[in-house]
Amino acid sequence: MRYQGNCTIGFQHDDGTVVTINCTENGSPDDMLPLLNIIYKTRDMALKLVSLGDIRAVKPIMKPSSGYGHSISNPEPNVIVAYSRDCKPGYQNQTLYVNMEEYNKYGCTSTYNYLFINNSWECYTPVAYKLHRVTMTPEESF
Repeated sequence: MRYQGNCTIGFQHDDGTVVTINCTENGSPDDMLPLLNIIYKTRDMALKLVSLGDIRAVKPIMKPSSGYGHSISNPEPNVIVAYSRDCKPGYQNQTLYVNMEEYNKYGCTSTYNYLFINNSWECYTPVAYKLHRVTMTPEESF
């Protein structure tokens, strides 16, 4: 059975700090890696994704069309539901870690934790209370 639970999505800045958000649905590598490795594969796109704050699920489109009435209860197809934008104004909920050591210790709170680091996406899973890096290429994620 495919994992359908939440995950974290993070971005490491040039100064070494790591910012993460929560994604409440579609956290499995089968769902996430094709989107992350194809649509959000650049540094700019990865940063824009994390800048949305907590989201419902990763989708191909970040910004809803004007006039659609996109909301948490009426999401536009293929558009990310960002909780701060679409249901709770002011709700951003990003977590900042001062370095990778702090991220490794406190930031990997989900079964799957995706991090944009060194210009690519990596997936980490907690294994026996230690962080385990899952290596997958875009081709393996399909």
